[in-house]
Parts: sequence; C-alpha cells; structure tokens
Amino acid sequence: MRPSAYLTAGALLFGTALGAADFLLTDNERPGWGSNTFPAGEPRLKTGATLSVVTDGAFASSPEFAKTAARPDGTFRALLDGRRGPEGDCQGFGSWQPKTRFESFVIDLKKPYGLTRAAVWAQFNKTQKSGDVEILVSSDGKTFVPAASGAFADGLSSEANKLGIPLELPFSEPVTAQYVQFRVKVRDGSPQQVISEVAVWGNEAGSAQAAEAIAVPVAPDVKISEKRLSGNPAGNTFPAGEAALATGATLSWVTDGPYATKSEEMLKTGSRPDGTCRVLLDGRRGTDGNCQAFGNWGGQYYATFTLDLKDTYLITRAAIWSQQTKTQGFETFELLLSADGAKFVSVGSINCPEGLLNQAEKLGEPVELKLEKPAAARYVRFRVKKHPARMQMILSEVAVWGDRLPQGADRTAYLPENQRPEVAVTGSGIGSSALTLDWSGFGSASQVKSYRVYRSQKPFSKITEEGVERIGEYPAATVRTVVYPLTPGETGSYGVTAVYDDGEYPVVKPFTWTAPGPIDVKTFGDMLAINHFWGGGGARHAKRTREWETVALDLLAETPFKTIRWWESYPEILKMLYERGIAATTFSGKRNYANGGRMGVHLYGAGNEPHLHGIRGADYAKRVADINRELKADVPHALLYAPTVCLDGRSLDFLEKFYAAGAKEHFDVLDIHNYLGNTADFVYPPGYPSGSPEGLFERIAKVREIMAKYGDAGKPMITTEFGYTDCNVANPVGEMTPERKAAFLVRGLIIQHVLGFRRVFVYSFWDEGEDPNYTEHSFGMLDYKGQKKPAYYASQVLGRELGKCVYDFPMKGSDEVNYGYVYRNPETDRFVTVVWNGASEMAGTFRTRPGTVTVVSMTGEKKEIRTAPDGSFRTVFGPAPVYLESAAPAELVKTVAVEEKTASDRVGLKPDSPVVVTGPGRKSEIGATLTNPTAETLEVHLSLETPEGKALASKTVKLAPGQSERAVLAVPAPAGLILDRYELAINYEGKYESRSDKTTLFVRRLAEKPGVTTGKMYGYQNDVYVLSDDTLEVTVDPQRGGRILEIFDRRTGANQITVPYDRLGGLHNIAFYYCIWDEVRAPNGSGIGRNTPYKVRLLPDGIEMSAENPGNLAAVKTLTLKGNGVLDLKVRLDSRSSRELACSWYMHPEYTVGGEAVSHSDLLTLPIGGKELEIPYWTGLGDRTTPEFSDGYWLLTSPSKHYRIRQDFSLDEFRKPRLWFGIGCCNFEMESSRDLKLAPGQSWTGDLKWTFSTLKQ
Repeated sequence: MRPSAYLTAGALLFGTALGAADFLLTDNERPGWGSNTFPAGEPRLKTGATLSVVTDGAFASSPEFAKTAARPDGTFRALLDGRRGPEGDCQGFGSWQPKTRFESFVIDLKKPYGLTRAAVWAQFNKTQKSGDVEILVSSDGKTFVPAASGAFADGLSSEANKLGIPLELPFSEPVTAQYVQFRVKVRDGSPQQVISEVAVWGNEAGSAQAAEAIAVPVAPDVKISEKRLSGNPAGNTFPAGEAALATGATLSWVTDGPYATKSEEMLKTGSRPDGTCRVLLDGRRGTDGNCQAFGNWGGQYYATFTLDLKDTYLITRAAIWSQQTKTQGFETFELLLSADGAKFVSVGSINCPEGLLNQAEKLGEPVELKLEKPAAARYVRFRVKKHPARMQMILSEVAVWGDRLPQGADRTAYLPENQRPEVAVTGSGIGSSALTLDWSGFGSASQVKSYRVYRSQKPFSKITEEGVERIGEYPAATVRTVVYPLTPGETGSYGVTAVYDDGEYPVVKPFTWTAPGPIDVKTFGDMLAINHFWGGGGARHAKRTREWETVALDLLAETPFKTIRWWESYPEILKMLYERGIAATTFSGKRNYANGGRMGVHLYGAGNEPHLHGIRGADYAKRVADINRELKADVPHALLYAPTVCLDGRSLDFLEKFYAAGAKEHFDVLDIHNYLGNTADFVYPPGYPSGSPEGLFERIAKVREIMAKYGDAGKPMITTEFGYTDCNVANPVGEMTPERKAAFLVRGLIIQHVLGFRRVFVYSFWDEGEDPNYTEHSFGMLDYKGQKKPAYYASQVLGRELGKCVYDFPMKGSDEVNYGYVYRNPETDRFVTVVWNGASEMAGTFRTRPGTVTVVSMTGEKKEIRTAPDGSFRTVFGPAPVYLESAAPAELVKTVAVEEKTASDRVGLKPDSPVVVTGPGRKSEIGATLTNPTAETLEVHLSLETPEGKALASKTVKLAPGQSERAVLAVPAPAGLILDRYELAINYEGKYESRSDKTTLFVRRLAEKPGVTTGKMYGYQNDVYVLSDDTLEVTVDPQRGGRILEIFDRRTGANQITVPYDRLGGLHNIAFYYCIWDEVRAPNGSGIGRNTPYKVRLLPDGIEMSAENPGNLAAVKTLTLKGNGVLDLKVRLDSRSSRELACSWYMHPEYTVGGEAVSHSDLLTLPIGGKELEIPYWTGLGDRTTPEFSDGYWLLTSPSKHYRIRQDFSLDEFRKPRLWFGIGCCNFEMESSRDLKLAPGQSWTGDLKWTFSTLKQ
C-alpha cells in the first residue's frame, strides 16, 4: 500500500491538513491578538505544549536567544504566539556573532501524538538570515532521532513587512513522539538570525487509521405508499387529493440546548393559535400573517421544533415553506429523527437553493429534504437556521411524509442511525499532480464531528472493504481539500465519511479519478500553460509584497492557463497554486526533486537556453544524461524536457549537435523556445510582419527534420517559452503594440496546437518592471501594477471559445495568407471555426449549415448573423482572430480586401414605438425607419417574427446611400392575447459582411367595445381584467394585489403609467417599482401585501376586489370608469381583529403623463398656501419634500404631449402625497391619514379620482 497522500488547504473553508488527521498541536496563540501566521479556520488540538531552549552541547542556543525566546515573563511563548512579526517581543533574537551557530529548542506536547510535519518562520534581511534546519523527535525527551531536514532558500527577504518567512518540513511518514527538537543554523556569513514562530502538526497517536465504523444492517427493500403524516389540511399548500394519515401529530418548540429557538417572536407567533402550535400545520403557507411563524428582525438564530407523530412511521421526506425575499430567508434546514424523543439522529440537511425568491408575495416557498432510505421514527425534529445575509426568517408551513411500518418489519433495520445519508463527493484534477475533492453539497449536519477521506485503487462502497485506506480527517466545517501527490496513469476511488458521536457512518458515494500524464492533451485547454514566478523573474527590479503576489495568483486563476513553469517548487507556494486549481512544472535539482516528489510535480526541465551560456551541444547532452539519471532515481514517474533552445539557425545547430552526441535516450520531451525574430532565419507569409507566429510552421518543420534524422520523430514536443514583449525599444520582432501582441499570442497558441505541441507556456503572465526601454520588463499579460492588457482578455476569450474543443481539420478554403481551423466541442457537438489574415483585413464569404452563426471577436464581442438559404454568410476578419460558432464546420468561399471602413456601417432600425397600440379607430400596422449610413445601395430584408423565430410578415427595402425610409408591416391577426410580443428583424449584405439586427416590440390590442372583460398578456399566465369606455382602457391584475397595470387613453393610444412588458411575469418579485400597486400596512403580519390575490366581483362599469387577512384586516377596492376620462377608486379597510389595530393604506403609482415622462419639461401643479405652485419634473432625483397641501388635488401636465393627469382626494382621508421623481416616471404616493387606528369592527374609507384629459394645441 502506498503511503498516505498529503493534503493541503483550500480557499476559505478548505482543509489545512497536510497528512492524515492533521491538526496544529503547538497551541500557537497570543491572548488579545489575532494570528498573522495561521488561518482562522486552522484545525487545532489543544495540547498544552510548552517550549524550552537547549543551552548545553554542540547545538546549544545563544544567550540572547534564550533570553528573548523566554518572553513574555519567562513563559517561552514568544515562538508559540501565532505572530511571525513585525513586533519584536513575539520573536527570538540570536546573539550577534554568536559562538555557537545554532538556535535549538524543544517542544513538549505533553503526550505522544502522530506527527506529520513541522515549520519554522525566520526573518531575512542584510544582517539576519537563517540556513539549515533539522527536526528531531523523541518519546522520552532524552533520545532524539532525525525526522526531517531542509534549508531556507537563497534570496529571501522580509525587509518590506518584517514578517517571518516560513520553511515547512513534512515528515516522510507519520511518526509518534511527544518531544520535537528544532535545530536552526544561522546562515554562513550572517551575523545574526531571528526566529519568528515555530509549529508542529499531527493528530492523536494511532488515530490515523482507526475507523470506528458503525455497523450498518442492510434494511430490506420495502414498498410503501407515501402519505402526509403531519396532520396538515390541504389549504393552499397541498394538492386536494394528496393521501394523508390521521396521526394526531403535534408540534412543540425546542427551547434548550445549542440549537434552541431563542427568537422570542418566533416562539410567540409559532405557538398560535392560543398556544396550540398549529400555525405551521394549518395547510396555509400565507398570505395571512396568523398562519406563519415570524422570527425576530435582525440577529442570528435557529427555529428548532419537534413533530410527535404519536407512533412510529417510516419517514421518507420532509419540507418547510418559508418567505424568501431580499430581506427574509433561511440558510440551512436539517432533519433529525428519534424513536424515543430523547436521542435524535441527523439524517440529512439541505441548503436553501441560491436565488430562491417568492413566486407570489407572502406565499412561502417550499424546500424539500428527501431521505435516501426510509427511516423509522416517531419524533421528527426540524432545525432551521436563519440566513446570515437576511434580516428575518419567516416559516409558513412544515410537513412530513411516509407510511406505516410493514407488518412484521424489524424496526432496528430502519433505525435513523442506519439510514444516515452518504457523503457525496466530487473531484476536479489539477494536472497530473493533485485532485480537489469537494463534498460541500452534503449540507451542514450538526451532529457531524468530522469528515474522513478514504482512497482505494478500486471502486468501493464501504470503508471496511479490502484495500481502502484513510488519507485525511477534517473538522466538520471543512467541505473540500486537495489530495497529492498523484501518480500519472493511476486510478483511485475516493470517498468521504461523516463521523458522529456514536461512530463513523461507513458507507460512501465514491468519486473515481485517473491521473493524466504530465503532458497529456485531450482538449485545446489542456495545452495552455504559462510562465509565472512567485518572488519575481530574473529581470524584476523590485520585490513585491505577498499581497501583490497573491492578487496575481487570483488573476491567473481566472484565465485558462492551468499549469505554470517556475524554477522553484516551495510547498507553501505550490499549495497556493493547488488551491486555485493550477499545476506546476519546475527545474532540475535536488531540492526541487524533494519538494516536487512530495507535491506531485512530474515534469522537470534540464536547464534553460544552454546555447546562450557558452555550452556546446555535445557537452550539454552529457549533462542532460546525468540529470536524467538523478531525476529518475528521485522521482521515478517524472518526465524530463530538454534542451530548451530557441529557433534561430545557431540554436538549431546546437540542437543538431545535441542529438548527434546521443542525447535521444536521455530525455522524454523535446522543449523548444518558440521565439520568432526579424532575421533571415525566419520566413513569414506574404505581407505578414516579422514576428508573426505563422513563422512557426517553417521553423518547427526544421526541428522535426532534426528529430527524424536521429530517430526521434515520435518524441512529444512542448515549448516552455513563447511570447512577445510590447516594449518598442530593440524589440526582436520589430514594431509591437499591446493589441498586436494579443493577436500574435492567440494565433500562436492555435498554431502550436495544430502543430501537435503538448504544452505551450506563454512567457509571461506579469510584467517584471516598468522600464519602457527594457524589453524583459514587458512580456506580461498584466502590467507591473497588475492592470490587465489586451492579451489577458484575449486569452480568456480563447479559453471560452476553444478550451473544451478538439481540433478537427484546417478550414476548407484557407490558404497561405487566410488561415482557418475547425474545432469541435465534444460536449455540445457545436463547431468553432477560427479565422484570421495577419496581413490585412479581409471580407470573407463563408458557407456552413443554414441557420444562425455567432461571430465572436478576439476580445469577446458577439454578433449573430442569419445565413442565406444556402448557408452562406459574410464577415470581416484580419490580424485579430475571429471565432465562428455554428452547427457545422464553416468553409471559406472567397475573400475581398477591405479597402476602407466607414465610422458607421450598420443600417439603423428604429421602430415607430416599442409598443404598437391597435384597436377601433387605430391603424393596424407596425412601422419602422431604416437608415443606410454607408456609401453603397443596400437591399434590406425586414421581417416580423415570433419570439421563436417564425416569420409572420416581411418585405425588402432598397436603400440608397444615406437614405432613410419608413417601412410598414401589417399587424398579425390576434392570437387570443391582448398583448403580443414580436421581434422586428433586418438582414442584409453590407459591403464586406452579412449583417443582422433585431429589436423587440409589443402589440397591445384595445377592446372592441366598452365594458369589463378578461384577457391574457404575453409572458403572464393569469387572467387580467380590462375596463373600457369611449375614453379610457384600464388593465387590472387581481392575482397580484389588484395592481393597475395600464391606463390607456384611447384617444391618444398612450399608456399613462409605467409597465415593463418584458418583465410582466415577474412583477411580484420586483420590490417597489412599476405600475400602480397598493398594500395595507400593519404590524406583526396583520397587513395585506402588494401581491395578495384579490377576489373579483364584476360591476356594470368596473370591478370590486376584496382580500382578507383573517382575524386582522380586510380590504375592498372598487374601480370604476365614469366617462370623459374619469377613473374612480374607492378603498375600504375593515377591522376583523378583536383588538385595536394601527394600520394604513398605501399606494405607489408611476405616471408617464402623455405616454412618456419628459425631464425638465413636464410640470407638477401643487396647491400650496392657497395658490398653485408649478415645479418641473427632473428624472431620477428621488424624494422631493414639499409643504403641506392646502387643497386635495394635484396636476401633472405634459406641454410637449398636450396632456394632463389630475387627481382629486380628501385631505381628511389622505395625508399629503409624497412626491418622488423616478427614472422615467413621476410618482405621487398616496397614503391614508396619519395615525389611523381601527377598533374592532371599525372601517376606513378613501376615494381617489383621476381625470385624464387632452389639452388644446
């Protein structure tokens, strides 16, 4: 059996253990201070560890170190306080020019532990440096044996932030010991060393492989007829015919323990009515407040309650209904079962689905937890946690389903302990090095004490099976980890178990992964790699802080480059890469072999550009042979790449001599630095500038000739450096811009994939400096300040377009200047054809399967083109590659050079109106103005289409250069809706490319005759009510609070209020905005919400709508048309409560007077101080405070539309309107009189009258 894999920390909730059951053992903590050394979630075991300094013998510490390490006050906590600087009193300072060269000390862990690793942090500056470190362990504190050793790297510096730099020393295998001795040697030539912090990790001795597994009897399969067990009536929550058992279930609230219901309001409202606790079992999920349980506003809390089913049943699933809004919601819901009401067993938990919102206001949304296997229980406990980002939790209903136990069934086989859910785990590979395991989907089961990770070389379902080994244990808060090292080609199955108080549930849902080879390539994305150097490249003129370096890694993680090349392999940095899903390759050398072997690095370089270091090819062949022997001895599965030379003539001469000396057998992968230049060695296509990546075709052919000559034609190839500097001083390829560099990189990566390269490492990711005259400073995709260059964005688009694709074949019709390659996405079976011409812009005619083609630019701009019936289309392409997404490969039919392009070359499409109003006395036509800004005559195909793309009407319009013309299409016959949606589309052939454009418009059909009717509108499934007379047409939505959706003036065809037709179906999820809505406001859930369904009674000239919050308030709204542009709304509130209720009726309108709110022009007339005051409307200014009104009316006038809205009301019934300048609308918000309180049986009435009138011009 192979030794346990190492595991490393992930971001945020990642585990931090390196080995099996890996915890911090040294109690590193400084009271009252935060740690700047260990993450907040670092798993720890409290050991009581102490430190003592070695003062005798050859490895004795210096006197100054013994003194300063004893701080504070002789406690020797300076090195165990979680602080690695910059404070002086948290570090141990060695004597200046000490007689002994060591600082040695012993940590006593107070009992033996299984130790896995140790670390030491030290300061590095001009006068303070540490060197070699040795770790020894002992069981008795007397006899110490070596466990690990290492050395701090050269060139380290902590001068910028005075924070100690770590050296981590993993043990080759866990060792049991109580005492750990550190021997830290001052670096030769340094007068002093300063040790900032030390630490040891491990776990309880012998626990790493102990599996206290719960014995799980196999429950026989049972057929049950699922029924509702919780006693809820159907109400508005359950289907009327759903099967149910009368169990007599009761609910009680849990008020003690760590998950107690501590929200007083939750307990109070959840015990209704009258202490019976039936509020969550009444079949009502809203909208009335007395059928729900309200938590306190603010704070964090649980709602925990137990259902007693009065007998034992097989439980299959449970659900909660909760209010889910921007301010209300829950985070997790856990289910626990019990046979006796004393011992409860967690059988699963579920997170609230992200983005869940109420589909109807104040109607709770369901979230269901289904058990993987039925479990027998009498008591069902719900543990619901309020969402920390919400202000309140409101529960509307709960339910449990299951059935009776089959007659004669063995209850013990169905105990909850035996039906716990398996932990589902998923994984994603990090090259051939590591594997990220993720079990975050398991939820958050409170009874889980820890998670254990297991591995086997074959699939397994239980951890007790032969060959299964445990490779890690994590605290319950941990949901993912990284496993390494992996062995290329080996397959492993990984499972995660949950450990409970009564043991470990041994059944798993395994994830199987086969580690790929170090340079395996399946898709284009597998080839992409990059040079990135933590700590700086060779030309960096200033060190960056750790914060800068971390930001750069985060930006790198957002690109498609998932492997880096770096000449070092420090475990601390490789872990940071693995956390971001990035693998690494490194250079040869003993330290890299040791680190790389532990970390899973399998690709090593023999050196870098030896032809530039005065080495002959034959001599280098011998050196590579030596390196290969040493590498394979230390890292048997590793691959070695060489010789890492360039492409110019002299470099290829070196390659020839290298091969001639017999190098073929001593390296695994040929590495060439694919830099191009402007010398005679390089050949480019006609018209292409020097440096163009197309020069690789000729150069790589030369390389392959040499390989074939020496019998090495089949050896895989990579390039560990390919890139361009955008410095224009002495640039080896000539003139360069950031945009040209982006195009060269993208084209070069595609070309090298076509040429069969297994890895291409772009040089490089981050600029080394800011010297505008130094070429080495400007190779990056980020500039020195971390700002993204065009190449960064282009690489992201390249990854999105081709990352998951495989290369099929060259584009048909491509030639020596017009390049094109066809890629296919195996997951979608869609094709991406990438095309370019590096010499000039071309207009290409292409052909593919008829339909729609998406054209994507190098930087991600997209446009859709509709092909001709034969599949042909045209688009412009040039030095910047263009991606053509289509259902079949695209081929190039012909090209035309683009001589000039006008500033605007697209036909303008402007509908007469986004909403076309038709009906009696109105034209049934859709008009649009087409404008041709080009110098060519164009034939534009105009069509009216359904949202699904079906053409309903069309015509062709011929436009001369600069011409505008209004085109008209007939309105389609009604399809049973009063509101229809259409797409108005144009297609035409421009001078150089096919063009398509479209815009959405709606057709609103007014009623044929006066009266009250129902109708449906596109995008909304419920009926609306339409009130019509000779002047007005008003649309009302009773199902969503009786809101007024439209007020059309039939004389002008304009709607006087805002309504977003494209968002009609989701208005109930939009807070505050659109139309005219109202609500009844009252405390403690006694009101009536803006989306509460209203019952409707038809009247001769209008409708009456009513809604009730039982036991609290009822509302009646009567809306009638009075003729001559008058609309009347009468509102009555009735108290149904047994106590006095403070309440108010509030209305939010959004007016567009004359059909459009015109900023600076529309006028508001307000009666102030007995006179009329006029103020202009300004869009978007929000709340406008005004003095009290002296009379009960206001006017809103549009001088430009010659239109006016007037509203009349009683100052006794309503308070002063609140004036709000919205964006594109003007609001007069109305609310009932202040301090309104209704005694039992009392009512309030209010009357609002609108008058809509046209003005004489």
